[in-house]
Amino acid sequence: MYLHGALLAFLALTGAERLETEDQDEIASLKVQLLQVGPAIRRRNGFDVAGALADRPPGAFGKLKVLTQAIGLTYNTTKPKNRPTSLNFTVDGVAWRALASLSRNPAVGGVFARVFESTASDPEAVVAFKGVCTEPQLEQCQVDMCYLTQIQNYGLESARVAQLTGFDVTSCAKYAHLLDFTDQAARLVDEVRKSLPKHRLVLTGHSLGGMLAMSSAGFDVPAVAFAPTPSQSTKVGGNVASLCDPYDCGINSFFVPNARHGPTCLFLHQEEPPPCQALPEPYENRTWRELLEKQGDLVQLLLCKGSAHRWPRYEAMVAAVADGRRSLPVCSHDFSAIGA
Repeated sequence: MYLHGALLAFLALTGAERLETEDQDEIASLKVQLLQVGPAIRRRNGFDVAGALADRPPGAFGKLKVLTQAIGLTYNTTKPKNRPTSLNFTVDGVAWRALASLSRNPAVGGVFARVFESTASDPEAVVAFKGVCTEPQLEQCQVDMCYLTQIQNYGLESARVAQLTGFDVTSCAKYAHLLDFTDQAARLVDEVRKSLPKHRLVLTGHSLGGMLAMSSAGFDVPAVAFAPTPSQSTKVGGNVASLCDPYDCGINSFFVPNARHGPTCLFLHQEEPPPCQALPEPYENRTWRELLEKQGDLVQLLLCKGSAHRWPRYEAMVAAVADGRRSLPVCSHDFSAIGA
């Protein structure tokens, strides 16, 4: 019906009563465009990012537990963990299952991801991208470190941070063919869109996985990222939001101006890990920025960030808010960068 009406409008505008070859070519082109837009129209009423973050209607924030379940399973069932466990889960009475044919678990390194679909009559799908591998002796983790160095995830301090972690950036040349992470992520999302044209789709991930989700998002495919890796060189899609521990993402924002796109939602007044407890709370006062500007504090800041960045903390923070034990995160575009 939609295509038929659009074609009639096209004919009315051209005033064509007889279709010449050129007119037929134009209509064929219009058909292709409309067919491409069709899935986007069907998905337009998909995952309501703003509604979930504002818990509107009440209970909507609990939908984020689907995303944390998907990310946790992606971490645990891909390399290097590869734990044998069920890839099915249930949240608020809705069952979800993994689609093995769309998963990414490469032999050496690159983008790792899993795709989950709901079994509801109005189907939804989640693409969950895995975050950074943290075992430097593994080749997979070395590939991740090469990519982070390439995108300068710590801005001008990226090379120094790599050295502090004991990583040799000269080893990256042999992995150059694996470092097109955002292209790999975009290709996966494109495959999912084609395979599941009627599903309402949302992208998610933690750390590097969060950045990949944001880079692959669009107006009809939103992304919810948990503490996404910052990158000034990465193009980010439209409907995106980040959830962060203030220390975790505050440190990112210092090293990389405009570290995140869209609003950043902070879990405020959490119990912070010991390395962070001696530091002033980010975004609260200017002494935080002054402290960051002291070169001698880099190691302490990295210890704080590493502790605050752990995925189990984010799972716990989302669960506490969803269960009513903690207040909603506070969202603002201002939290995506630290002002001067």
